[in-house]
Amino acid sequence: MNKFIVPILVVTVLQFTQFLSVAGGDNEIPLIKAHACSGAAYTYGYHGFSYYDDEFIPYLPQKTWLASHNFYAYIYRLREQFTIGQTLYVRGLIPNNTEWISINLLAKTPIWKLNTGATILNMGIFIKSGHVMFDRIIDGKWDPEVTTNTSLRYDEEFDVTIRAFYNRLEVRVNGKKIHDYKPKHPLEIVDTVNVHGNAFITDFRIGGRSFNNVKKVDFPGGHWKRNERLVITGVPKKETVSINLLHTNGTYSIYHKSSAEMQDAEVTLNMANMAHGIVIYVNREYSSTIAHGIDNPEYDYKAVSFTDFEIHDLEICTNLRI
Repeated sequence: MNKFIVPILVVTVLQFTQFLSVAGGDNEIPLIKAHACSGAAYTYGYHGFSYYDDEFIPYLPQKTWLASHNFYAYIYRLREQFTIGQTLYVRGLIPNNTEWISINLLAKTPIWKLNTGATILNMGIFIKSGHVMFDRIIDGKWDPEVTTNTSLRYDEEFDVTIRAFYNRLEVRVNGKKIHDYKPKHPLEIVDTVNVHGNAFITDFRIGGRSFNNVKKVDFPGGHWKRNERLVITGVPKKETVSINLLHTNGTYSIYHKSSAEMQDAEVTLNMANMAHGIVIYVNREYSSTIAHGIDNPEYDYKAVSFTDFEIHDLEICTNLRI
């Protein structure tokens, strides 16, 4: 079974239980995950790699009981300011007969309210009518911006990414850009994000940075270790792109794709350094297993390089700290 489908199956089985919910007041809202890994991770940023220890955060997002508002929600506090280059990742499914769900960027309030805090973005998804609406609360009133179409279906996995630029939020659904949202509040005030409505969320996190034309990234500690997973999210900028491992004897191509359809569509590559080869998943679908091109794959992979591929996020899932 595709191991990336397992979280969806788990959520489906538990959808009528309370096992994915935690009780807490508004002051006990949990911190959002900072990476896609189930344990410890290195995340690549402005100044190289940063290490995140295994914080015992549940792999599957949990709902929190908001006592003052009398409902459960997928709601998380930000660890730091929401800055240019960062991306909010939301993945899950919407069960049949759900009227709507919304993804929200908030400040000083756990849910959108007309006269409390600020609603920087309310992204409403309406599958039955087939549209997505973007709006916000300004001066105590809803301020609709735009409505666009969506091809999302009930009970099918979806991905939403919201990436911050200096003057806009780029919104993608299943890798395809659907809207450039121009907020009227500064992004720095965002302190809480939530998903409101009847959805089953399997990934909810903030990651990534703004990278200027990165061509090569050296692995932390000098090499890519056995059983580590390299997770790269980005956008092909031309029809033909390539990702290569640099080793002690040269260059080894692990991903080479020529496709006009993929150009400018966000893609996530998940590559594991296993004993029998490099196992590659593309957008959580198994792609291939490539035999090692070197004698000592435990120590000889030194860096990863990119051609015509714009990086949005790069992480290494690991059990070892350098």
